[in-house]
Amino acid sequence: MAGDLEVTTPHRASSGRELALTKAANAAPALANFIDGTIMFTLSKMWSEMLAINVAGIKPVMNCNEVGSCTPAAGADVRLLYVAALLVSLGLVKHLAEESPLQHVSEMKSVPKMAGLCAGWAMGDALVALMQESAQDSSWCVPSPLPHVDSDCSLLNFVYSFAILSAAAVTLLVVQPLTTLVNWEKGGCVGWFEEWLEDIFALLAKAATAAVSIVFDFAIGQWLAVDLRSSDDPVYAAVGHHVLLRIYLLYAFTATLFGALLCSILENLEGVAKRVFTNQVLLSSYIQLSDLLQLVLGFLNSHSYTALAQLYFEFLGAEPTMYETLLTLLVAVFFTLFAMVWLILTGTTQDINTEQLTDRESVEKQFVASSLYFANGWIWHKFVRALQAQLNVAIANATASLSITMTLVLVRGVAILSCVAITILALRWKDLFAEWFVRVIGVELESTDDRKEKERRESRVDDPPQRQSGRTDARRSSTDRILI
Repeated sequence: MAGDLEVTTPHRASSGRELALTKAANAAPALANFIDGTIMFTLSKMWSEMLAINVAGIKPVMNCNEVGSCTPAAGADVRLLYVAALLVSLGLVKHLAEESPLQHVSEMKSVPKMAGLCAGWAMGDALVALMQESAQDSSWCVPSPLPHVDSDCSLLNFVYSFAILSAAAVTLLVVQPLTTLVNWEKGGCVGWFEEWLEDIFALLAKAATAAVSIVFDFAIGQWLAVDLRSSDDPVYAAVGHHVLLRIYLLYAFTATLFGALLCSILENLEGVAKRVFTNQVLLSSYIQLSDLLQLVLGFLNSHSYTALAQLYFEFLGAEPTMYETLLTLLVAVFFTLFAMVWLILTGTTQDINTEQLTDRESVEKQFVASSLYFANGWIWHKFVRALQAQLNVAIANATASLSITMTLVLVRGVAILSCVAITILALRWKDLFAEWFVRVIGVELESTDDRKEKERRESRVDDPPQRQSGRTDARRSSTDRILI
């Protein structure tokens, strides 16, 4: 699982200050995974939307009424084609980032994870659009007896969701392992092309996690809101809003309890699989499938609370003004500090050993921690989106005398530059915080994914020369945990 706690602390705490330092040291892996997950969630979703809006043009620009050009969103068929092109393009980006002379730069290390998530958001968005289009006049949808209320298409949505989950499972268990067995001639264009294809399939596996999470979240959201939304009657809509608050409150508690229980069961099954499976390719594929299910559960749990927050605090879902943008920033900062303090306070004061990593208490804590960075990433993305919307309004007002075409060019250019600037600032802040943590706490702030990548790089040093000519089995192993 992406949030595995793997750390060894120096000793048991004996004083108040030492107790605090020991708790912070023990919380280092959880803090690293929380920060890394939050940043990857926010940046990947930001880039996914920016590419869809300002490069592919399949979505209208934010605050399009102010800008003066509201193009309709593209259909599901166009979005699916866009996803295919995006996978090919991001596969090339991932390949270049991992093989370029700058691959050891900290910012470049985030590119592969960000690319997989970026493709996942686009894939999930396209599949949701496909589900919505399929629901139009479908015999699987039950018409509502209430006026001004949409039909109930819950059965169709869940059939689609489980079909997509099955396709993701086949990708992880069958398709991706097959790519590791293909061994073309190494060196030259043929070897380079093979590695590029492997990168595309690796991205597809990572993107499947995000896509499955998104479609299940959509299906559950539509099912919970049956007969409670889409009403033109203001009185009925107000009553439905209050009922929906209570439904989501119950759903949030249920998702937390059952999600933690299922994650504990899946983690124990991983331990059984490690003792039973002898084929490492099949074992790693099974573990990735288990990770997929655990991360989907974490995403659904976090989104139950973010949906609840959006119902209680309507400014989180409204068209943002400058005041609401600043308010969202305050909420994001507060929630980030709250989550980090919680992770430190719940840290143990004793050494952590590997036997403790699969007990129920540890697994449940990891589940809650992963839900925290999903929720925190969602809030920060809300702020980034609101900030970019304010930039669009400012550009539209400043270029009122110019043509709409020129305004759109400026809006798209500023959006791209703002994404680059936000990415650099976020990754730089992550490095500075890690340096501060080492100075104050004395423990390296390293996420599980970063630690495993370091181990893979170190293992390549001992490989024979013929193995170093291309990507090694250690580098191309499918044991990479899927981060979403």
